Amino acid sequence: MVARAVCIWGQSRNPYLDPHPTNVYWSYGAHNLSNQYGDHYVSNNQYGGASMSLCTGYNGVGCHVALGMQEIGSFNLTPCNSVTLNR
Repeated sequence: MVARAVCIWGQSRNPYLDPHPTNVYWSYGAHNLSNQYGDHYVSNNQYGGASMSLCTGYNGVGCHVALGMQEIGSFNLTPCNSVTLNR
């Protein structure tokens, strides 16, 4: 897991067994996803109360908060087209 970043692992990869995420996002705001299908682990390693959202639309449209600060979870990313890093 990368400190102060949001990380996504490849489909069906376990972050506890594989320390190398396939996607790492450092900056606040929207980040579009491509070719992310099925279940993926997502980790929010941000500090200062920052959350991250999964969004059904591109460019951060149709979002809901998925993880609070320092949380990890498994999500089906098939319906997701972007993620946002929120202050």
